[in-house]
Amino acid sequence: MCRVGDEGCRVFRQLTHLQRIDLSDTDVSDGGVAYLNRCRHLAWLSLCNTEIGDACAMNLTSLTSLTHLNLDSRHITDACLCQLLPLGTHLRELDMYGAKVTSKGSHVLAGAYTGLEKLDLCGGHITDRSCNELANLSCLRHLNLSQNKSLSDSGLRSVAAKLGNTLEVLNLSYTGMT
Repeated sequence: MCRVGDEGCRVFRQLTHLQRIDLSDTDVSDGGVAYLNRCRHLAWLSLCNTEIGDACAMNLTSLTSLTHLNLDSRHITDACLCQLLPLGTHLRELDMYGAKVTSKGSHVLAGAYTGLEKLDLCGGHITDRSCNELANLSCLRHLNLSQNKSLSDSGLRSVAAKLGNTLEVLNLSYTGMT
């Protein structure tokens, strides 16, 4: 981890024209994310491997220029997806590696995050039922569901039936596929 933490994020109150911020592998938590809400031009944000949780979402909803968001954190759940609904139509790439996204979260994604082209939900709690929901994301070109042990051939059939003509990349490594 880098020593940048919540206090170091105060500088973002002055750097309001940034378009890309990578805070991966830092000590930033939900409190530090609050300092990003003035960065109205921000299109790309990575909070991978930080101390963030669901509470960070309410500080991100004002960032309506975001198209890429990496929330790679084991402290993120379905609740975060519900709070981020204002960004749903803007986001094109969403990485939630290790997040605790269940079939409820998959339902939220399929209904509100309709412009997603790339989605990473590996290392989590995705099931065949979740795949059926995610297959409704008609713009999806890249789907990473690796390391979801509860996935079976049934989930793959759902994805193939609905996204077979549009999906370009599919990662199913370390799943229950046979």
